Amino acid sequence: MNTKRGEYNLKNSELTEAEKALTKALELDPNYLQAYINLAVLNTLTKNVKAAQDAITKAEKVSKQSYDVMIAKGFLQLEQNKYKEAADIFKSALKVDPKRPEALFNMGLAYTYGSMKTEAINAWKSFIKDFNDSYYASKAKDKLDVLEGKKAPTTDKKKDPSPNDNRPNTRPKNGVKSSLAPGTLVFAGLTTGMSQDDVLKKLKLPTEKDKDEYGDIWSYETPGLIIYFDQANVVVGITSFDPSVKLTINKKTFSVNSDLEEALSILGEPDYLDDYGSEQQMVFEKYGVIIYAIDGIIAGIMVY
Repeated sequence: MNTKRGEYNLKNSELTEAEKALTKALELDPNYLQAYINLAVLNTLTKNVKAAQDAITKAEKVSKQSYDVMIAKGFLQLEQNKYKEAADIFKSALKVDPKRPEALFNMGLAYTYGSMKTEAINAWKSFIKDFNDSYYASKAKDKLDVLEGKKAPTTDKKKDPSPNDNRPNTRPKNGVKSSLAPGTLVFAGLTTGMSQDDVLKKLKLPTEKDKDEYGDIWSYETPGLIIYFDQANVVVGITSFDPSVKLTINKKTFSVNSDLEEALSILGEPDYLDDYGSEQQMVFEKYGVIIYAIDGIIAGIMVY
């Protein structure tokens, strides 16, 4: 449970909570590879290079040839603007598993950011050829068109909004609400606006209880949920990393492990987008939904 919870909070930028959960998971199993990988990415995002490198070193002791360890290691180099080193690591990862797109896509990014134009063009052409049906094919085509002078560079204003715009990309803690009435969306039999007593009637006692300055946090193993309460013990957020938990909007249903394009056809364009290469966080304010996706597949859903 602790690693799953840590994975969710890492996507949701609740970094302190994530680190606690991942550290506890490693206390239970010092060889838990995914926990080391997630700690490496977490500390990379918070610019804690030493801690990130330490997590990668420990992960390599468990499995030096792990594709995912290499991706995390390359990401750390990329965040330090060490583009050649990052590209070399992603190239090694590609040899380990050439059927997965992350290594080649990030290698293209490293060459692009590092102004290695010839290498970047070759990487993007290879990506389009080998992963033409992937979620990132259009992104790769855009990058290639810019490098070849067929398209002017563009900036995505949704990607880096002002930190003061009240966006609900972390713990629901203020007046940010969807335009739907509370209780409109039913998720695992729960809705926002429910009391703790209502939740207990539906799901019984949680597997784990925690809290932060905004209210209680309850975690469940089955179904896999994290429920956020405000100070009045009212549900303000429900998250799922469990494929069995379905969300129905406009009479159409999706869940964790659904194709991202399927959800976008239901929700439309996101109001905010954080794009980290193979991972995205998308906020849909109309519905009060946040989606976390990896390689075009939904990895987590939050209703707020």
